[in-house]
Amino acid sequence: MAASLKEIAKASGVSVATAARFLNGEQKEVWASTARRAQRVRDIAKQMGYRPNHRAKSLARKRSMAIGMLYGREGIFLADNYHRVISKLGEQLAHNGYDMMMIPAVGPASQWSAKLMDGRVDACIVCDPAPDDLQQVLEQVDIPMIGINLSTDSNIPMIRYNEAQGAQLVMDHLLELGHQRFWLAAYDMPTYKSLEHVSFTTRLQTIQDNLKQRGYLNMFRFETCIVTDQIKMIQALPAEQRPTAIIAQNDTRAMEVIKGLTQIGIKVPDEISVVGFNDDKSSEHYIPAITTISLPAYKASDKAVKYLLACLNDKVEQPSNTSAREVMLDERLVVRQSTGPARS
Repeated sequence: MAASLKEIAKASGVSVATAARFLNGEQKEVWASTARRAQRVRDIAKQMGYRPNHRAKSLARKRSMAIGMLYGREGIFLADNYHRVISKLGEQLAHNGYDMMMIPAVGPASQWSAKLMDGRVDACIVCDPAPDDLQQVLEQVDIPMIGINLSTDSNIPMIRYNEAQGAQLVMDHLLELGHQRFWLAAYDMPTYKSLEHVSFTTRLQTIQDNLKQRGYLNMFRFETCIVTDQIKMIQALPAEQRPTAIIAQNDTRAMEVIKGLTQIGIKVPDEISVVGFNDDKSSEHYIPAITTISLPAYKASDKAVKYLLACLNDKVEQPSNTSAREVMLDERLVVRQSTGPARS
């Protein structure tokens, strides 16, 4: 049986309060003699198998030492980009002594908002998709919160990906390769409102603006049906009317497009170039490896954690609902084998 704090104090010849101070993990002793005494207490505690009581420490600190991750999607949402965000958040929080609590915001707010109000978490990061009633909850919750690339009208501090800049990188790349006929391959997911998300609408607008400026808008086609149906449409077109470049909604769509084109005998990128978004790990190992836009997921996670910890340590003032701050992070073009010069 593990020793208690009282037993550690008795064995070390110090008071319970002193033992608790030495064992709380801060290790901020200034004087050498105090540091030696503190280390002796820690060594004795280790020998006696002492384990700190997390609940007691939390009560003493008046903190749960947990950060919530709120997301409004039913089922598993750990796609590659989310996996990167979550893994980075978990590492950073653990390094700072915090745990991460997953809070799926499904159903009415009354079913999940209590987890933000009853002291279970000290702060919260909101990931896409934002719950429909997020604003209602924000008005009731008194903890630091920040969103990562949410499509929402709620007044919450936000870290955003620069989707316009990413789409511009795609268009610059394809136009430099001589492409003039474009196809945007997407399909609607009504449950997640994927085509209504600010990321997609921003990308679409940027693509259309670029093509309009160059007089190519009449050679742009935007389809939202499933990929197999889109492949059939492309196959039915005369060769001189087929797109020379297909911009996929994300890397998963890009893989489906390449597979479909290959099955009907169209070579990528010799006949049609394909671009994706997100830079999923699998896109690098696909054949051909997919040209894509890499999202700053790690940087977003880093900034979110630093912001919340600064709020908790009173190093920054939390913005009011009417003046929520926004940080914009640039995206990066990753050129691989799925794009090439437009066919003549």
